[in-house]
Amino acid sequence: MQAISSNRMSPVNLSELSLDEPVAAPQVDAQGGGFQDLLVKSMGETAQLSLQADQNIYSALTMGDVTNAEVLTSLKKADFALKTMVQFRNKFMEMYQEFQQIRF
Repeated sequence: MQAISSNRMSPVNLSELSLDEPVAAPQVDAQGGGFQDLLVKSMGETAQLSLQADQNIYSALTMGDVTNAEVLTSLKKADFALKTMVQFRNKFMEMYQEFQQIRF
């Protein structure tokens, strides 16, 4: 069996795992960042797509060098990115509310 790896995670060889001993979570590299970095990067990309769509609309309205297809494509990309971020927020809030209900 091949090892599972990612750019930021150390590889794990599945054939060496045993059911008798606990499995440690893969460690994130010092350069890799974590959940917060991923979230901030995603929000930045969403904002950039929205800005690009706004610029394309402005360019199209002022007879700039942009086609209707480019405007529509940039709008759809921005819309999809925003909807994805909203869905992520909704799922994260559901998870947070479930954690709040757990009594320790």
